[in-house]
Parts: sequence; C-alpha cells; structure tokens
Amino acid sequence: MLALTLRYAEDNEKAADRYLRAALRFLMFDLYPHEAFDLVHAFTTDTTDIIRDLEGEEVASRINAALQRLIDHVKADATFMAELTALS
Repeated sequence: MLALTLRYAEDNEKAADRYLRAALRFLMFDLYPHEAFDLVHAFTTDTTDIIRDLEGEEVASRINAALQRLIDHVKADATFMAELTALS
C-alpha cells in the first residue's frame, strides 16, 4: 500500500509527503531511521519496476524521480529526522 500510494508523488507531492511521513513514523516501532528509509526505498523500487513493466520506461523514470525528490525532501527536514530518531 505504501509504495502504491507513493506512486502518485508526481501528481500530489504534498499529500505524498504527508503519507510518507506517517508511514515512516509507523515503521519506527522497531527500526532506526536509516532502516526505515531503506525499507521505503525497497518498496518504491519494487513499485517502479512494476510500473516499468506495465506503463513503460518513461513513466517509471518520471515516477522514480518524483519519489526520490520526495524522499530527499523528507530526509533534509532536520526536525522530522530528530522526531524519527526519538521514536526509534
């Protein structure tokens, strides 16, 4: 579900940003922040591969770029990263 929802990051970045943050908070029950981001990266990679098979390379590349911008934006938020660290 996480990966499919984040697939729409290029269409609605604000909603995808909120969803990613909520998902990362949820994943903090037994992970450190870098592990949670690794898990999210694995989900998005799998989704991008499926999209590539169904919709083609151009669409997959666009979505992958949007997802990477989204993840980089969240990682750059020092306050949010401190919150995740406190939750771990």
